[in-house]
Amino acid sequence: MSGLLKCALVAAVLLLGAGSPASAQTIFQDDFESEQPGTPQITNYGSTPAFPSFANWDVTNGTVDLWDFYGSQNVDLDGSTGNAGKLSTKTALSLAPGNYTLSFTLGKNGTSNETVLVNVGTALPAQTITHTGGGIPSPIPFAFTFNVAAATSGKIEFDHLGGDNAGLVLDNVKLVRQAAVIPEPISLALFGFGLAPLGAIIRRRRA
Repeated sequence: MSGLLKCALVAAVLLLGAGSPASAQTIFQDDFESEQPGTPQITNYGSTPAFPSFANWDVTNGTVDLWDFYGSQNVDLDGSTGNAGKLSTKTALSLAPGNYTLSFTLGKNGTSNETVLVNVGTALPAQTITHTGGGIPSPIPFAFTFNVAAATSGKIEFDHLGGDNAGLVLDNVKLVRQAAVIPEPISLALFGFGLAPLGAIIRRRRA
């Protein structure tokens, strides 16, 4: 086989294997702005008769406070009862196979050492975040990327440890399935057109 023919065949294989990135898919997103907008602070939000529930979350242990902190609404994960809260999405999120990124920001209200455990069901096992010392002047972004090998489901959970009524401040929670590369559809007519010159090359060499 001539070098030119080899190159042409390689090019055809590469063309068939080429792909383009699919769009990333947002699985969940919440910035807490829909929770009682304009209210500076509501203690023990999601746990009192006046404010029994978040729109997208359940307080499954302890208490949390809703704040207007850093110029936007967010959640102090250590509420006002001396028992830090555990925040879980109301429903388990369906996760198809693929790569995912969980992102969020954390500020800090208070001067004690504070720790929160973060997980997405069993797909993202508990990750420990600890901040020591004084408050945080601006929110710090965090992101965890993980792979789901087989379809599953799970809740996003933030479990604050301790309980001194001043904890880590959560905002801008987002779970995204990352874009995957998908094969480009190539018509047989296009493929045939690409290989047509090869037939001419072979015929000339045999003549």
